[in-house]
Amino acid sequence: MMGIDEITRRRASTVFELTKERLLDGDENESISEAYRFSYLVLRGPRIFLGIFGDGDLYLDFDKINNGYFMLRFDLYGKKGLSEEEEQIIDIHNEETRRLSSNT
Repeated sequence: MMGIDEITRRRASTVFELTKERLLDGDENESISEAYRFSYLVLRGPRIFLGIFGDGDLYLDFDKINNGYFMLRFDLYGKKGLSEEEEQIIDIHNEETRRLSSNT
């Protein structure tokens, strides 16, 4: 995965902690769950993401992630919703997911 800037990492770290807490408390919101998966990808990288989430659907839902980030907007540094870099990470990940599934 390309080099990720510090702001994106900081935002992912915040999202990871906040969504993890909500999920552990039983929040079954799909946007929160998808934001958690995306933050996991940013923080741990695609190889570890594949190892953890590989038994399920690897595709990331852009709209759910964007909604999750927007829901957490008051806790996040920077832009409300997704930044351009975050959008690119999702696009690249989903393209790689399509390639992976077409090769199997």
